Amino acid sequence: MIRVLIVEDDFRVAEINRKMTERVPEFIVVGSVGTGAGAIQFVMEKPVDLILLDVFLPDMAGIEVLKEIRKRELPIDFILVTAAHDSKTIQEALRYGIFDYLIKPMEMERYQQALKKYRDQRITFQKEDELDQREVDSVRSSGSVPTMSSLPKGISAPTLEKVREAALSFNPIPFTLEQMAASLSLSKITAHRYLEFLYRTGVLGKDYQYHKVGRPTALYFPKERPGNL
Repeated sequence: MIRVLIVEDDFRVAEINRKMTERVPEFIVVGSVGTGAGAIQFVMEKPVDLILLDVFLPDMAGIEVLKEIRKRELPIDFILVTAAHDSKTIQEALRYGIFDYLIKPMEMERYQQALKKYRDQRITFQKEDELDQREVDSVRSSGSVPTMSSLPKGISAPTLEKVREAALSFNPIPFTLEQMAASLSLSKITAHRYLEFLYRTGVLGKDYQYHKVGRPTALYFPKERPGNL
């Protein structure tokens, strides 16, 4: 079981997060505290694998809690669950090695997707004593294709892989939604859904071509290319 500590000063939100967490198999909430000091004391006394951490706490900022626990070199991972969405806070959290950053209010699907992704990574580390480059890329890259269990509604694994492979080898680069739809004989609505999913998960980048009149054209490009070093 993955042991989770919830650090959230609003007891109602903490309870909601507990229920959402324990709906995901393999996760168990071992505690819930409302202060940064309480979080630090808890992990010094009891084993915890993952902390769901708010930034806004009554006694100290969640970022400071993250730093203090990192100083103690405890084998604990973090997912920030917070209303803080300024770039400085997000960048600082990333520097301290958080697994994910969830901005309130969030959808339950996104919340549980983060937990499933974390679970999948732990399973990989537990099963393998050594990892090759492909496996390292898989557990580290936010652009890796999610597992079947973590795919959102409306995204099927076979079609996702089909679009992903086409996107990574498409010529010309960058390409438009219309070009991808025509290439794979997909409707524009379907192609847009899958391309945007690949963009959100980091497989694709996106830019815009602006015109004198009308809406700009979205241009997609791969962030990785097969066979490239």
